[in-house]
Amino acid sequence: MIVAVDDVFVVPIPLKMKASGFFLAGSNVAIAPELRESFTRRLGTATNAWNGIAVGANGRPGLVLNATDEDAAIEGALTDCGRQDRSCRVIALGPFSVEPLPPPKQVEQSPSPQR
Repeated sequence: MIVAVDDVFVVPIPLKMKASGFFLAGSNVAIAPELRESFTRRLGTATNAWNGIAVGANGRPGLVLNATDEDAAIEGALTDCGRQDRSCRVIALGPFSVEPLPPPKQVEQSPSPQR
């Protein structure tokens, strides 16, 4: 898969979630085994645009293809997943497996000097 040409990314790079590798639907254990093949076929028709994939507690995936931006891909995948499963979470954006960003580190403030 080509992801960059002349040091310029040609696929969308997630900013709201952490990319953790390339997404392979056919071997992803979060997706119910009986759904992997048909889901892989659906993804095969997608271009390298903002595609979003969410999966629920029962392994039923939700999919949005060619969303306008990252937010639309996340929202569309969660909405599609929510129609058929519960406790949905986004597992892929574009060609990448994703996970939530770590929470921001708390900056400790030194106590104010007492007067």
